[in-house]
Amino acid sequence: MSLHDTATELLDDLELEFDAERREAYGLDPELEEDCKLARPSVALLPRDVGAAPVIVAFSAFPGLRMRFGHWCAVAFPTCGCNACDETAHSETERLRSLIDNMISGRFREAIRVRADGTPWKESESWSTGGSFAEESRLDEALARKLIDATGPPLAAMAQTQVISVLSKSLSAEEQNNNRGTD
Repeated sequence: MSLHDTATELLDDLELEFDAERREAYGLDPELEEDCKLARPSVALLPRDVGAAPVIVAFSAFPGLRMRFGHWCAVAFPTCGCNACDETAHSETERLRSLIDNMISGRFREAIRVRADGTPWKESESWSTGGSFAEESRLDEALARKLIDATGPPLAAMAQTQVISVLSKSLSAEEQNNNRGTD
């Protein structure tokens, strides 16, 4: 079974199992579709529960997939595609199934955090007994704000609370260090 067939089957199963809106169209996720010749329209499953993670799949003519798990985690199947990487349809199918299983089982999280030095970072991870996946990348402040604002009011409010919370903790630690120097 090809990656495209597997992804289509998984999307169909997820749509039946969860309360989600399905959209199929070109242009659903410009970042995923950028510099990619598409074999067919992208598919998005958008859960009606704001706490659940959406899934978007772009079907490349490579042949492969570009997927978004949640709001910010973008993953390619295969990752590279060169002969030296030795990725197979079977190994990529297993990786795809594992990431989706982790997501629907509550073993996926993502965040935009502001570190003590003031730089925002995009983080996502999934885990299981069979392994884990983690990704982080530094963002400029404008992009971080754009990503947070694009998620909609409930998640944006939670993300802003997390950012404020992380900043507060960082400031508290910094204040403590400064106070130690004046004792």
